[in-house]
Amino acid sequence: MTGLPRDRILVPAMWSLVHELRISIIFPVLVLLFRAGTAKAFGGALVFSCICAYALVRIGEDSAVGTMLATGEMIIYFVVGIALAMHSDARAAWFRTRSRQATSFLWLLCMALLIAPGSFLPWVQLSWGVGAALLVCLGLSGSRIAGVSSGPICQWLGRVSYSLYLFHGIVLIAAVHVLYGRLPLTAIWLSGALVSLILAQTTYRLIELPAIKLGHLAQGRGVAVRPAGVRKST
Repeated sequence: MTGLPRDRILVPAMWSLVHELRISIIFPVLVLLFRAGTAKAFGGALVFSCICAYALVRIGEDSAVGTMLATGEMIIYFVVGIALAMHSDARAAWFRTRSRQATSFLWLLCMALLIAPGSFLPWVQLSWGVGAALLVCLGLSGSRIAGVSSGPICQWLGRVSYSLYLFHGIVLIAAVHVLYGRLPLTAIWLSGALVSLILAQTTYRLIELPAIKLGHLAQGRGVAVRPAGVRKST
């Protein structure tokens, strides 16, 4: 968990876990700053992230200072997540009032930013961040396209998505090393994807879900963990 490139070769997802760990330590401070003033907190985080990004280009990520700058660059995305969580009703209401043509354009823009970021913004990660934030807002809008996410398959993928993110790279790389030359490449990728999904479900049940429950108990909440998208009955 140093953040140095040489320490994340075997686990590709490690690059983001380092930033998540560091920013989680200061996350309560970010929330308090946001409650004190949304515009100032967002503007300050944006400026700080841009400064870190500029310095990172000059210094590089192959040092302790470089990895800390990389973490500073990521703060803006966590701040955007805080903003979406704290003002989700207002965002959803605004998107629901858009015309069908405007909503369709926003969906196309969202997909373009997520799929082909290099063509739209100079920073790939910034493009993904804008696209992800837009996707969340559109998902809250209640549109017909957003309604697809309420289906059982999407709900299940949402529950196991973090475990899938952590393990899919390891599984796919291992599958290529073991099976390349013995099976067609398409079969290798499909089998790797299947194993990744099975492993994601297993680790979600055995590790992630118990950890979530333990976190709730540590907070004294005793909150039952429900599948994503299922609301508590009134």
